[in-house]
Amino acid sequence: MMDSDIFFLYLLPPIVLDTSYFMPSCPFFENIGTILLHLVVGTIWNVFGIGFSLYGICQVKAFRLQDVSLLHNLLLSSLMAALDPIAMLAVFEEIHINEKLHIPVFGELLSTMP
Repeated sequence: MMDSDIFFLYLLPPIVLDTSYFMPSCPFFENIGTILLHLVVGTIWNVFGIGFSLYGICQVKAFRLQDVSLLHNLLLSSLMAALDPIAMLAVFEEIHINEKLHIPVFGELLSTMP
């Protein structure tokens, strides 16, 4: 099993560097306002929307999850919101979406990387 330090110190930085180096910079900086809007507002919206929805589902007595707190649901939703751009990019690559939609999501993904 691989240690997480090996992944974060040795494997992830070259992947992020390679991805950001070959990204077209002109469309990225033309869309920097959209990228930052998606990064801040979209992530906060996703975290609270998913977190409160999960908390509401946990309060249903049939599921027997009343002991799961709001904080735990918000933590889980923050992980889900961070992975949202990765899933969108996978779909965009599959259907060959145009660059105007691809660059803002790609920029958001690069901004949320650790």
